[in-house]
Amino acid sequence: MKTGTYDLSDEEYFAEDALNNSYLWQLINKTPAHAQIGIDKTDAMTLGSAVHLAVLQPELSSNLIVQGPENRRGKAWTEAKKDAEDSGKMILTSADYLQCMQMRDSVYRNATAATILTQKGTVYEKAAFFEVDGTQCKCKVDAAQSNTIIDLKTSIDASPDGFAHSIAKYGYHQQHAFYKYGYAQASGKAVDHFIFVVIEKSAPYACAIYELDAMSEKEGWASAQRAIEIHNECVKENHFHAYSSEKVMLSLPPWSFQHTNRNHISLLK
Repeated sequence: MKTGTYDLSDEEYFAEDALNNSYLWQLINKTPAHAQIGIDKTDAMTLGSAVHLAVLQPELSSNLIVQGPENRRGKAWTEAKKDAEDSGKMILTSADYLQCMQMRDSVYRNATAATILTQKGTVYEKAAFFEVDGTQCKCKVDAAQSNTIIDLKTSIDASPDGFAHSIAKYGYHQQHAFYKYGYAQASGKAVDHFIFVVIEKSAPYACAIYELDAMSEKEGWASAQRAIEIHNECVKENHFHAYSSEKVMLSLPPWSFQHTNRNHISLLK
């Protein structure tokens, strides 16, 4: 794809040969070999997709999200799932459907979040294709408006400390920088802000709004650039390595030394 923004389905987007943030984070946070393995869609991921649709485009959710049986067992679920998929819809268990709608409602009870999400001129699920130092890359933003990208996250803990931990663990700082750079390049418009709207996965489905500071964004961009460098090195060598092929000396982590002092030096033979 040429540099620019496009309206693509998830299937069309993922079929395009370009580096995305999830791949780059897996590559640098795990190994290049692990990054080559695709991720199978789980029930939790389906619920996450439904929450995104319900929150970001609530006017579509009533037609595209189906409330199914109580569980995923038996003929009732099989038939309902087939009917939903044949008509291009997502199906959730009745409990997951209720949770999805409660999460949506909680977001819109937050006046600031509601104002952000309903701003006139907002575009949703926009795919962006761009280059970083000659390497073809892509991203798909949840929502974008004027000079701002909005990213919806579900989380176990949406508190400042809890979500900061999630950012570091899942590479959201890398996504933050990668998306800002990429969408600006693709759209030809400055992107000054990247806002996380975070919703907890359990009652009371608390909502919070965050933006990363400059140092965190700088770390994220450095991480993305290094991941792209590693990818290109692997392509050049035609080898996506996993762990070291040499023997490595290990030590127990410090917390596991319960009966000896790892810093103690014995002079006895």
